[in-house]
Amino acid sequence: MNTTTNNQIEETVLSPPTVQTLIEEANAANASRSRDKADKSYQREWKKFIDFVTEKRSENVLPPSPLYLTRDSVDLYFSTVVAKLTVHPKTARRIRPALQFFADHDEYCKNERFVVESGTVQTSLKAQITSYNEELEKSFIDPHKKIKIMMISADEQKAFFDYIYLNNVQNWASLATSWNMGCNAYIRMHSFLQFPLCHLRLDTNHGPVKQGPNAGVLCYILSPQIRKEGNKVYSRTRVSGCYRHKIYYQCATGAIAMALFSTLQHDTELCFNEKEINGRPTWFKRLLSNDWANSRNASTAYKRVLNTVGISWGRVVHLRVHGIEYGSTEGLGDDDVASISKHNEDGKLGKVYMTELRPHAMKVMAGCGKDEPYFVARTLLQLPWTDEECCHFIFPLIDTWREQTASVNGDDSEAGRNFLYEVLPFLARVAVQDGIYFLRDYPNHEISIRLKNTMPADYERWAKSARDEVIEIERNHVGSKSLENHNVQTQIAFCNIEQHMINLENRQSRILEMQKEMQTSQGVMFNLLKAWTTNVPRQLDSGGSGTKILQCPPAVPQQSITVTFPPLC
Repeated sequence: MNTTTNNQIEETVLSPPTVQTLIEEANAANASRSRDKADKSYQREWKKFIDFVTEKRSENVLPPSPLYLTRDSVDLYFSTVVAKLTVHPKTARRIRPALQFFADHDEYCKNERFVVESGTVQTSLKAQITSYNEELEKSFIDPHKKIKIMMISADEQKAFFDYIYLNNVQNWASLATSWNMGCNAYIRMHSFLQFPLCHLRLDTNHGPVKQGPNAGVLCYILSPQIRKEGNKVYSRTRVSGCYRHKIYYQCATGAIAMALFSTLQHDTELCFNEKEINGRPTWFKRLLSNDWANSRNASTAYKRVLNTVGISWGRVVHLRVHGIEYGSTEGLGDDDVASISKHNEDGKLGKVYMTELRPHAMKVMAGCGKDEPYFVARTLLQLPWTDEECCHFIFPLIDTWREQTASVNGDDSEAGRNFLYEVLPFLARVAVQDGIYFLRDYPNHEISIRLKNTMPADYERWAKSARDEVIEIERNHVGSKSLENHNVQTQIAFCNIEQHMINLENRQSRILEMQKEMQTSQGVMFNLLKAWTTNVPRQLDSGGSGTKILQCPPAVPQQSITVTFPPLC
């Protein structure tokens, strides 16, 4: 009999498939210890397996049994179904630990452990790899698909919104808000589907201007991110936001304003004086959108519109990809893009202290150039009504909601106060300003009809004059920019002339100095000549011949004179 002591270890050579199986079983065991419930991918695979076994037993292919997981059923499923799958092999291999999870936690949790792994299972997974490779050889892969320079063009975006607004698509509000929040603020579809009204916030510290009605920016408080570092668990709440866009139908703030105008105008179910057992206000559960239960439903709705309009966008609901590509194309750096997309920052400064609402980044995502000032003409419209009056037009139940918060059981949270007294009045003004274009471009849409019935009788007349006023504001802005350019050019010309005058003055000064030097030199020469003519000694020849010899004066040191002329211009 072969015995093994503490100093003797029996070695067993494992084949690669067996090693892979042990690794996957270990991962599944670790996952099972860390959760009481299977994740969605495991649940999907389990449902597919149950449907397969039920069908085969109804056809008498498998014998009846109180358990779904039997040796015959597992081997038949892998050999006839899994072996023919054309999905990636990593996806196919997840079926084995998924079935093992339900064997350990459901059907065999109180009995002897059932092992999914077998020779047939291994052979089927090898055959699946062959099926995947054969399908890959047959499939045509367009090299222009899924490259990192793809964006949705301006014409395609116009076509998208024209379709959903002109045809009064049933879920237009969810399509418009999710599209613009994804493109402008990089909001994921998963986050959009879970976004509650109480996470809307109007902030006046990071707006496009410092004061006035346009100093606010609509913020989106994202769900807290829980992460674990060592033995410590951290929870961090992130904030995103965006300015009002230059193009009204691409504006996330405008889309939210119109969506809430549609859903809350006569909503009597929204209540601000009811709380749950734990004291949480019930309106905290109210979502911004209720049209889609999950991302798959959203994807179906998007594909229907995109295919009809003819937009080729393989990422479907992943519109943040377009937003990030647009921002980086317009000159935003990695840090600016990460401040909106909420990708991990490096260091404590970025994680804890740096603002998540960077004005220059939000300005670019609002359609303004990186080096241009923020300018959206329709936001400068002077309304004939106050924000409070607009709020009562767009949200007629606002007084009821405010009275509910003031009651004994009313919501006294900062979220309730900001929503009722800041967010809704701000969105009401946005709806009135953006509505002037809905009346022109989509006169039969739900929003246009609501505006006609809700706003004062002269709103349509005012809307027409307001559109003309916006054109005038834009013309004046362009004129002021042109004047600024002329002023800059004039200043440059003046500086050039001034510099030229300075150069001329310098040349004149040098000429005067040279004249002085020449005058000094002339005086020296004159003195030398004078001394030579007045002090010449006369000496007679010693021979008495009477001849007069003129003797030269003693040598005088010569002074060099250097004259430098300025260069000619």
